[in-house]
Amino acid sequence: MKTQAIIKKGLSILLCFLTLLTALASCKDGEDLPTGDTTPADTTEPPAEEVFFDIVKNGVCEYEIVYPKGCEEYVSSATTNLREKFRRSAGITINITNDTRVDGKPEKKILIGKTKFEESQKVFSDLKYHDYKIIVDGSNIILAAYNASGYTKLIEYIQENVLAKAENTAEGKNIKMKAENYVPEITKNYTISSWKILGNELSKYKIVYADRDLDTVIAAFRDDIAKKCGYVLDMALDTSCDPSDHEILIGDTNREESKAIPTPKALTYCAKISGTKLVIKSGGEHSLPKIFSSLLYNFIKGKKEVVVEKDFVLEGDLFDDTLDSSKPADSDLRIMSCNILAEFESWTANAALNPFLPVSIRKEILYAAFDYYQPTVVGFQEMTMNWYAAAEEYPEYAEKWEILKFKNPQRTDGEYVFSTVMYRKDLYTLVESGVQHYSKHNNARCRCYTWAILKDKTTGQEFCFVSTHWDGSGRENGFLQVGELTAFVNEMKKRCPVFTTGDFNANEITDEFKKYIADADILDAKYAAVTQMNNVGSWHNFTKDDLSWGSCDHITATKDTTVLKYQTLYKNEIIYGSDHCWLIADIKFN
Repeated sequence: MKTQAIIKKGLSILLCFLTLLTALASCKDGEDLPTGDTTPADTTEPPAEEVFFDIVKNGVCEYEIVYPKGCEEYVSSATTNLREKFRRSAGITINITNDTRVDGKPEKKILIGKTKFEESQKVFSDLKYHDYKIIVDGSNIILAAYNASGYTKLIEYIQENVLAKAENTAEGKNIKMKAENYVPEITKNYTISSWKILGNELSKYKIVYADRDLDTVIAAFRDDIAKKCGYVLDMALDTSCDPSDHEILIGDTNREESKAIPTPKALTYCAKISGTKLVIKSGGEHSLPKIFSSLLYNFIKGKKEVVVEKDFVLEGDLFDDTLDSSKPADSDLRIMSCNILAEFESWTANAALNPFLPVSIRKEILYAAFDYYQPTVVGFQEMTMNWYAAAEEYPEYAEKWEILKFKNPQRTDGEYVFSTVMYRKDLYTLVESGVQHYSKHNNARCRCYTWAILKDKTTGQEFCFVSTHWDGSGRENGFLQVGELTAFVNEMKKRCPVFTTGDFNANEITDEFKKYIADADILDAKYAAVTQMNNVGSWHNFTKDDLSWGSCDHITATKDTTVLKYQTLYKNEIIYGSDHCWLIADIKFN
């Protein structure tokens, strides 16, 4: 043991001697030998000096705010809000202009929103939905966000870190900004981490659509996708962008991939892969949000990674009547009475109703009813000019249907009266028709009856069909209108069977309607039917299954006919078609 200790001590002494020789060899002539302090010198560079530039100098601002022409409301609000912040902080009114009024590369501009300039486009290219950015690019300041919340946070940052630090000078205020970018931490709460179509990440795709009127609903779909995965997709009309491999096509676009997918019938929808693209189609504007909802809440429910493969198919049908609505085998015609609700916003004080009023949304529901119930004669009320145009857009109209058009004598703009008749021209020949206004009424465009004598092309049977709209129960003109329509029906009864349809503004227990049934000696189809499918009212709170107001709409028939079946239509999407239920009755001539 003692011998080992001596050997270790000797080795230690030898190692120290060799280290000293190495140190001596490394020294140049004239250099001092190393001392006991061998701490290396501090080579850390001093922090870089912060660089600022002037936004306002001596009370003068050379910047102007540039926003995108036709931008969303939240961008225009942010623009005016930012200008107000400058006014309060520096006492200046900064100029605002849209990007179409700025030529060439902008200098000293505050670009807010997705302007046409490359600087803006570059910032938005990798910006996620919940985030925002403040980028300094040369002398330009680019402000980018995708929603009102983002711009609120962005402007708060500018207020606290830039405007609030304004300096007072004898010449005026100075406001400086650091020449650096501000990019907040990327939001990490997106429920979907990856969304791929045919192996390509969703961020590569653009939404391309065919109908400019769908801007709002498609933008809402785009934003709903962004809320789930962060990607805010570009969207454009098919006529304004060149085709690319990565597109989500909505509607009947001009792309070949869209043409390969048939357009669905009313109230149905589908989403399929065509070529390298995802094609989304619906039977109309009403069902389009339904497929968006199905994609966003059913297809991706519970998924963190979404994969759309080549065999992907998503289909839906919104029409579902659980009742047996088939025509009886011995039926000669199917009548439909249809108050379709004029789209005038002033006709209702219910603000919640207004978004549903446009004919462009509700016409699909009417087409679905035609397809499903297959009426042969229809009595319309509240038929505005937009509804006349919509009727002629029905896919089978040119081949099978005709609608009567009579001018409103109290208008010079060519408006047609609101109560009219539409019939199957492939089944019936129009023998005679006309319109008669009531002698006293509160509205000339509505208070009339339009009539048509039609002849069955197969049997030769003639009948008279009427569509009307009364002032209503308990009103001054009510009994006058009862008497005038009664006189017409009794006269026509001498010639052929007569059917009246319409919004009588009087349910079956009112004195006016009881008098009409008695004096004309006719049948109320609802109660005369051999098979009554239901017994509910026709007036309802729009979009709600509330049928407690009674039937103000009716179908009547003369007693030389049999009412085989009667049904009030109010199931499912039909309730969104109007504030009146539509009626159908199957008739057999005795």
